[in-house]
Amino acid sequence: MYPPKPAKPGRTAARLFTAAVLCLSGCSAQDKKLKASDDIKALQRLVDIPADLKSARWEIFGTPEYDGGVPGHTDYMTLVAEIEPVTNAEGFTRGTNDKRIFIVPEAARPWLSSQFRTMLEKKRNANLDLATAGGCQEYDTKIQKSGRKVSGFSCEKSGKVLLYLSLF
Repeated sequence: MYPPKPAKPGRTAARLFTAAVLCLSGCSAQDKKLKASDDIKALQRLVDIPADLKSARWEIFGTPEYDGGVPGHTDYMTLVAEIEPVTNAEGFTRGTNDKRIFIVPEAARPWLSSQFRTMLEKKRNANLDLATAGGCQEYDTKIQKSGRKVSGFSCEKSGKVLLYLSLF
């Protein structure tokens, strides 16, 4: 047997370039998919929220949001959820409305119902005054595994609840 012939430098570079392009294009297409979850139990394993939920769609995302390429630093991690309680929103209306809460630019997730998405779009990168937001109040809870307190707000409209929590 003879040893294999060494690859020509031009072909090796071309193969590496092609592999890199395919990998990067595959990764960016994957990153653009919706990352929202409908898993109520997973949400309840993450943060302490009332147990009687009919439905929940939620997502955790960073700010600035990663769009592909080289990842940078993350200033905020935020959880946004749209929840439908089984009976009423009483478990989400336990806070005061005398606070102003910063809304990260990416908060208006595309899967949110229009009433909540519009509210978050109007206040993107600004403070939401809970006293004037109508149906919104401060919402404090804790991370299930660590017990660490997290804060944000909840808003109830048309039987649904928007939950916005700053995880860090």
